[in-house]
Amino acid sequence: MISEVVMLNPRSLVEYKIRNVAKRGNPVEVGLLSILISCGGYIERSGGSYPALKGFSSIHRELIVEECKNRLIEEGVIREEDNRLEINYYPTSDDDWNEVIDNIGSILFIEGSRIFREYLAKITSIPECMYALQELCKSGASKETINRISSVIGGTYWDEVRNALEGAGLFGIQLISGKQTYFLFKPLADCVLLKDSNLIRQLCWIYIAQNVHSPGNGMRESECKDHCQSYEVLWAVGYVEKWTWYKLDLVRTTNYGSEIAKTHIKKIIQERKNELESLIKRQPLIRFIWRETFTDQSVRPWFLEWLKIWSWYGGEPSCGKKGSHACLLRDQRIRNKRDEILKTLKDMGLAAKATDYATTRGGETRDIYYIIAPEAVEFINRYLGEDKRPLLPEDIEKKHILFHIFETHGRDETSYRRGLIRLVDLKWECETWGIELEYALKELDKFKGKTLRFDEAAAQYVILDRNEYLNEVRRSYFKPIVEYVLEHILGRWDSLD
Repeated sequence: MISEVVMLNPRSLVEYKIRNVAKRGNPVEVGLLSILISCGGYIERSGGSYPALKGFSSIHRELIVEECKNRLIEEGVIREEDNRLEINYYPTSDDDWNEVIDNIGSILFIEGSRIFREYLAKITSIPECMYALQELCKSGASKETINRISSVIGGTYWDEVRNALEGAGLFGIQLISGKQTYFLFKPLADCVLLKDSNLIRQLCWIYIAQNVHSPGNGMRESECKDHCQSYEVLWAVGYVEKWTWYKLDLVRTTNYGSEIAKTHIKKIIQERKNELESLIKRQPLIRFIWRETFTDQSVRPWFLEWLKIWSWYGGEPSCGKKGSHACLLRDQRIRNKRDEILKTLKDMGLAAKATDYATTRGGETRDIYYIIAPEAVEFINRYLGEDKRPLLPEDIEKKHILFHIFETHGRDETSYRRGLIRLVDLKWECETWGIELEYALKELDKFKGKTLRFDEAAAQYVILDRNEYLNEVRRSYFKPIVEYVLEHILGRWDSLD
């Protein structure tokens, strides 16, 4: 049997070498490569030394830089000939050379992001320095730009920026034909300015998904890695941050990153306003989702049932408040409509799917939720307005309430109440849910002789067959709710198609 051999070409080989150097994690080696790439793939010798390495060598010591340079030459990553130091690649054309330099620059920045972060953190933590970095990336490295930045933020702050960038090999001075010019690592500038649309999408996804547990708390780093291949680049330039919460490694946006994400999401909403309004008009189920998820300020919306990707749809009522109509999600047809709404928002870039977590057992995962961007929530809230109309007619709502009360007793596993409906409990539940006790008793009487018997001495109903009782409750109370929603609410939407 002949095994297939993956053949490396010169381009893939140099990319492989650059990736390995970055993963090795030597900051001087990575810095040397970033200087070469920043200068177009090569630097020239002048007067027995390389001017482009002057600032870098003064920070890392010339002897160490020389050792790292020689090691990279021995490994065939770079070469030194004709008074120039360059990336070890023989191009077929100028375009081929430029394309390779761009590619290995991106590889180096992504794979070496942890190294670059150590230097950039000195910049991104100080507003004046962050301003300087953004202006430098926006206007380009030139004497005029540097003078302007220095006058705005002050010489002390500019020295901080310059030392950090030079130490990382991201910025410096080179001589071209005897003329002094500045260089700046292009992948850094592209990332700071978010020129890659994928970076913007990933930043917005983190901004939305970080609310999965509580507002702005963050998402698990392991999940972030799966969804955002470039999240460490965003971390390197200070748009996201890593932090530890009860031994959990989390990722969330910084103030800089949040402002950028907010601006972009608002732009999406403005550009797709007509689509959003059409979605709201054509999907009446949005009223249910928004009313019960985003208008009750006493609850954390990311834990409510309408946004949960259920493996089983329980819909248990919460003690002390009327239960959610999310029990409707037990019906596959209604669940499909819900999924359609949330998927549309996700495809627009206004929602994300993320996994909740707990602090127990070292950070175990919980359920998966759709998280809606706060800006999208605000837009839809404004559009819906102060709609106080009941979600269901009174007679259907009564069935909804009784369904939850009666089903709870059928499923109650508490030993002293198993298979029992005590009048004292029923009275309390009717008061809590705002329904007449007499009405509930009248409805329960319909089950007597079939699945219930009444024990007058103990003042309680006894469930004779729990499975049959639950089936009858669902037939009598849940099924009519679903039929009403499908025919009178969602049916109107379907008729528009």
